[in-house]
Amino acid sequence: MPLIGLIPLLSIARVDADPISADLIKRITRTQDTDLVVSAQSLIARVQNGEKLLLIDIRSAPEYAALHIPGAINLSLHFIKTKPHLKSAPIVLVDQGLSSQRLSPACRELRNQGFDLRILDGGMHAWRSHGGPMAGDPVRQMAYDRLAPADFFLEKNDPGHIVCDASAAHSPASVQLMPYAIHLPLAGDPGDLTTQVANFKATHTRKGSFTVLVVNENGKGYPNFRSAFDRAGLKNVFYLDGGIKAYGEYLEGLSQSWRPRSERLVMFSPCGGCGEKE
Repeated sequence: MPLIGLIPLLSIARVDADPISADLIKRITRTQDTDLVVSAQSLIARVQNGEKLLLIDIRSAPEYAALHIPGAINLSLHFIKTKPHLKSAPIVLVDQGLSSQRLSPACRELRNQGFDLRILDGGMHAWRSHGGPMAGDPVRQMAYDRLAPADFFLEKNDPGHIVCDASAAHSPASVQLMPYAIHLPLAGDPGDLTTQVANFKATHTRKGSFTVLVVNENGKGYPNFRSAFDRAGLKNVFYLDGGIKAYGEYLEGLSQSWRPRSERLVMFSPCGGCGEKE
């Protein structure tokens, strides 16, 4: 019988899922730099009064081309420091409208270099919600209230954000992955939904600027929720794409990526079908 050389195969495979680390689940509240932001209401009024301001849209060129504030210029954030002539006027940075904390370090650095710079609180989403003029494709406006799981992972830490679980039932997955979420089971006809959201607004929202991050079990049914939040007068609202299910899958993948590489490599023997030849 001929000798058969068996060569071990090294493959990367999904290991049995371990419990997701509490460090990934917990909410890490950070202090908001209120002196770095300007509200949409205030900025709209200043623009309407003819105040000399420079609006810099730091989103990608395709996003800017599709929809932007009239008069805003499109410039990447890291290019601003190479334009010393921009120090001649107050600057307001415009992005999609998520946490201003992401931009705070760069904003502080530019201020130290002599730029008079602030961030539009709520970005394009807040500008649209408060009736600011828009240029481009109105259909694209709907894209500004959806939040990818990776963005939600960061946004949950903003002290100005309230996480609302609108699932019909408060699931174990929600309790485990989002212990900080307020459960608001939205169900019934449009009138019922509006009443439920109005009660939520009266009980849980606070004075000043805040944003509501809405989730449910699977990311379906958001259009009905959106109408209810609009009727209740809540404008800065974002919706988690794929819901709690997608967020759980994201955290599982992130948890795996944090493991040492040696623990993510599994040794396999040759497949069972590769037997001896006669």
